[in-house]
Amino acid sequence: MRMTRPQYFMEIAKKTSELSTSKHKAGCILVQDKHIVGAGFNQVYIGYPDNRYIHAIIVALLACSHIDKIDYIYTTKTPCIDCTQLLLKTKATGIYYNKKWNNHKDVEKLWKSTNPKRFIKEIEL
Repeated sequence: MRMTRPQYFMEIAKKTSELSTSKHKAGCILVQDKHIVGAGFNQVYIGYPDNRYIHAIIVALLACSHIDKIDYIYTTKTPCIDCTQLLLKTKATGIYYNKKWNNHKDVEKLWKSTNPKRFIKEIEL
């Protein structure tokens, strides 16, 4: 069976997460017009314990030259509230994720609060 485009990009996000040295691996892919325009994985701060790291979404946003043109975000885990607030600055309409975190309902409410066309959707692989 052929995979869907969201499944394809989520697979890439999962592969990207494998580059992380953190025990809490996460990956993020930013897509514009069916092309990857940013990618990131969570990165441990040098000299700090493993529980301090830069989130994959932040790394992906820093790698993207035009955040105002992002269509979709593919992230291996639901974003935290802080990352969701950053994503609200993009033109993205959708967030796809693979695993839920405890804050899922708050993130979904915040994400949809600025634009009723925005969605957040789980993708199982």
